[in-house]
Amino acid sequence: MTSEVEEVYELLLGRERAIDAALDAVARLHQDDDVPTAMYEAFTTEYQRETEQLRAVISTLRSEYPEVEREQLLVSERRVLQEEKNAVKDAIRAGVINDDIGERLLEEIDLKVDLVAAGESTVLGGGEGYDEF
Repeated sequence: MTSEVEEVYELLLGRERAIDAALDAVARLHQDDDVPTAMYEAFTTEYQRETEQLRAVISTLRSEYPEVEREQLLVSERRVLQEEKNAVKDAIRAGVINDDIGERLLEEIDLKVDLVAAGESTVLGGGEGYDEF
């Protein structure tokens, strides 16, 4: 991502993740009685307000700038494909599937990774452009 809009989008996504982590932390601290209820409620109210604002701006950016939406799709797809690869590798290590089957599955995932790296989604557009299995 290189455009100014895309940088703002990334900044907003980063802030949203930071807020989610802060909300998780304050909930844990409150549960452990390290944050009084009044402070917990103040933190939660403020962070939830900011989250709503961020989500509104993020939604607007996605709808007004299709390239931002497309890049987010590709980033998400890369992450999902990496999780797929990890799951297959774990299944091979655990003996759930044999090495040959695992390698075939990994090759298929690698084809998808290559398509995504070339800017093509394997989720949208009716298929990957190759036959699975």
